[in-house]
Amino acid sequence: MQQSKSAANQYEENGIVVDVDPLIIKQNLVSIEQWTSNEL
Repeated sequence: MQQSKSAANQYEENGIVVDVDPLIIKQNLVSIEQWTSNEL
């Protein structure tokens, strides 16, 4: 289970799990921007 999930959308580099899906990364950045703008 853990290995298949890792192979599906993540890889581990230097002990750091990095998400390699650009859509997910973009969505996360948008969420952070919205959250910070709401804080302001």
